Amino acid sequence: METRGSQGRRPRRAAATPTGILGAEHDLLLDVVRALDRSLDDSARIDSGVWEDAVAFLRSFGAQHHAKENIVLIAALERQGIPASDQTLRALLEEHEEEGQLLDSMARLLRDAAPGDGDTGSAFRQVARRYCAHLVGHIDREAQFLFPMAETELSPEDERDVLHRFLLYTHAANGEDRYDELLAIADRVRRAK
Repeated sequence: METRGSQGRRPRRAAATPTGILGAEHDLLLDVVRALDRSLDDSARIDSGVWEDAVAFLRSFGAQHHAKENIVLIAALERQGIPASDQTLRALLEEHEEEGQLLDSMARLLRDAAPGDGDTGSAFRQVARRYCAHLVGHIDREAQFLFPMAETELSPEDERDVLHRFLLYTHAANGEDRYDELLAIADRVRRAK
């Protein structure tokens, strides 16, 4: 599956809509995940620096992205009468929690890895592959269910409010400098061999 990735620049904003912004962020997340997945297949040795960067990026950028979905977009949908307990929304929220648990496991395995420890390397690759597969599937499910729901249910005024809250959240959570730093980390991971 090809992405519309950002190739070393800010995620493109296909459209100034909530789903356009989240979709561009999905593209960047997928670029990083695919680079990580390739590195698992290309080498028996884990490049811990690349993976530490990747985990740091996925934790920070992913947390910001999930907050936009969980706190801002789903709240807007709730205001339109779709409860967060909706089966589809609940499943997506649970997947966000699972992603966090997998990232925690990856970080722990990297932190505890001793040089040349094949068992830790094998365990790390197993968890990392599960994370990569999970995130690709999750993003696909959001594109199939969450995005159409948002595009159908949110009025133009609701979309403007969500966009404004996205911007406020991004700056409050990271600030412009941290956002640029995260993009630089993603670029390093995507370019790693």
